[in-house]
Amino acid sequence: MSDAEKIVIVGASLAGARAAEGAREAGFEGEIVLIGDEPERPYERPPLSKDYLRGEKDDLAWVHEESFYAEHDIDLRTSTFVSGIDPAGSPETMSLSTFESRRSMPCSFAAWARRSA
Repeated sequence: MSDAEKIVIVGASLAGARAAEGAREAGFEGEIVLIGDEPERPYERPPLSKDYLRGEKDDLAWVHEESFYAEHDIDLRTSTFVSGIDPAGSPETMSLSTFESRRSMPCSFAAWARRSA
């Protein structure tokens, strides 16, 4: 694999965090970007909806420790909304929209790991 390869994972959910972790465990050495629209790092939703909301737990059930993403060279981008993916580009171009800017991100692979409504 070349250094220019990049995986972009849309959805900093349990699935997105595990996809990034799995890519590293499988030996992917390129850039990994994990994008989520929430301000927090990935957390497990079922415990949030039960224990946390009942006040039985003081902290969210994080998928990984905060340091995990930097230690595994995963670029975690929170509070970032992805507006669309344009697969016609070469390499693929992902159009990103945030409160601050609108830009495109070239990547060699994009994964959609967003939770369903």
